[in-house]
Amino acid sequence: MKEKIKFAAAFMIIILFLPYVCVMLLHSDVQAEETFLTTTAEAGDTDVEVFVPGVLATQISASEEPEMLKAQAVIVRTQIYKMMEEQGITDLEAKHLSQYMSLNEMEKLWGYHKMQEYYEKYEKAAQETSGIVMKYQGKYIEPSYHAVSNGNSRNGNQVYHSEDYPYLEQVENPYDILSEEYLKVTLFDKKAMAEKLSKALGIENLSEDLMSQITCEEQDGAGYTTKVKVGDHIMAGEEFRKILELNSACFELEEMDGKIRITTKGLGHGIGLSQFNANEMAKNGDDYQTILSYYFKNIEYISE
Repeated sequence: MKEKIKFAAAFMIIILFLPYVCVMLLHSDVQAEETFLTTTAEAGDTDVEVFVPGVLATQISASEEPEMLKAQAVIVRTQIYKMMEEQGITDLEAKHLSQYMSLNEMEKLWGYHKMQEYYEKYEKAAQETSGIVMKYQGKYIEPSYHAVSNGNSRNGNQVYHSEDYPYLEQVENPYDILSEEYLKVTLFDKKAMAEKLSKALGIENLSEDLMSQITCEEQDGAGYTTKVKVGDHIMAGEEFRKILELNSACFELEEMDGKIRITTKGLGHGIGLSQFNANEMAKNGDDYQTILSYYFKNIEYISE
């Protein structure tokens, strides 16, 4: 009988205090959320550093190595300052940025707890490289990057047909062959491909006999196609790539079983830093400045 009385008393205590406990737990969670959001938004809308994590979130996964995230943070900051200088912007706002993800957008995409985890990684990368940008002979560089190369990053002067990019030399990316994105094979229906090219180029004389009408005229030293002839039309390799939505301009075409097979190597334009190779460098112990200096030659690290 005594045991029954004790059990009943304990049950009543739980019933009475359960609402209070729930309220306290909920209050604690809300308080933590408010604290996090406050600490990430207080710095002011015109402070470049406030925007670096939000741009980082659009360019690279938070799961990458810390030194890789730092390298990308310096790229982001250099991009922002270069853009501000070129456009005469003094007070930076989110509307000025072509790539930016707000905290609300991150929460919608990842959920609150993942957003907090990821944001803290981006913020740490930004804080540990605070103010640092890359310059060449006193000017902000073009801090190009891409996901995966074909095994080589391209020479900037060759790609842009200018002598203004001596810091973008061709370099090897030996780890890129390990990426799942390194090689992709796409099969095109000849009629559909002819229609797509005809519409994009504004020409009507393309037939299904495409292989006789497409010629890769020129490649750069890294193996990317720089000039393609389609019918009588000459275009850049990157333009051809975009029309057909190929992974890269490093491609080979062949006819197979009545279709056109296009094999691409790499993902992206292949200029500057390869994110996959750079992340592997970070795994092997290279710090962010070593990584950046591998891709961008003879640069200076300046604190803004």
